[in-house]
Amino acid sequence: MSSGHLAWLIKLIGAPLDKLQSDDEEGSEHRSKIQKAVFLLRHLEVEPFVSYDFDCYIRGPHSSKLSEDLCRISKSTKPAGVALDDNKKELLNWFINHDSKWLEVATSIISLNERYGKLSDDEIYSILALSKPWLEKAEFKKIKRELEERGL
Repeated sequence: MSSGHLAWLIKLIGAPLDKLQSDDEEGSEHRSKIQKAVFLLRHLEVEPFVSYDFDCYIRGPHSSKLSEDLCRISKSTKPAGVALDDNKKELLNWFINHDSKWLEVATSIISLNERYGKLSDDEIYSILALSKPWLEKAEFKKIKRELEERGL
């Protein structure tokens, strides 16, 4: 995948490159948001993001290759356009405007449904509660409902 496509997403999210590559909490938050955004784009089958594979991780789906690619982005990398229809563009903007905890839960729900087919809400919640003991069932249901309303 071209680093220009990642530069496009980084710019869209508003993640300063120097902060993105730092080891502090702010850098970690930016990298996590990019991971979640790329996961969504891959789920929506948007090229070239479909080339990333994601594994289960305590904070939701994670791509090691994407992490490596993010380390290689430089300030001289020019953003390259990504072909998104209006619906996918609106969906991406809605998605990335959530906080990191919401993104963690939302991408985990999508990932579980991708991996295991249609699971019941109770099954998904039980699985998520193992790695996210802070997740209240009401919050889980709210996020799941939001995803369903958006067709995710």
